[in-house]
Amino acid sequence: MTSSINEKRHFHRITFHSDALLKSDTSQWNCEVLDLSLNGCLLRFSDDWQEDKTLIYTLVLSLSEEIVISMEMTVAHQHEKTAGFKCEYIDFDSFSNLSRLIELNLGDSQLLEQDFLALAEIKKHQE
Repeated sequence: MTSSINEKRHFHRITFHSDALLKSDTSQWNCEVLDLSLNGCLLRFSDDWQEDKTLIYTLVLSLSEEIVISMEMTVAHQHEKTAGFKCEYIDFDSFSNLSRLIELNLGDSQLLEQDFLALAEIKKHQE
């Protein structure tokens, strides 16, 4: 990863390998989460994934029977079997679960606080 890409990133990404389900209104795909942030994720599919970039997709990531992260996302980029997604909407419970997961993996609550501030700044500019 080049430094210019790092400078553009406002969110800490955690490497997190887990099976998940990606859904659209008409289809669903089993996938593997490769990394996560408060603003999106990178997914790997078993086959090349060349779906509609204009749709809203829902990622369902089950951490346990009780703890689920669900995010509505748009495609940011795709290449062969991987696709990056930007979070467009996440409910409060999923956001809390995701925040806790990221904090545990970062090992530093101040890094997560920086992500919260970056997220607030992005939302402020979208209004």
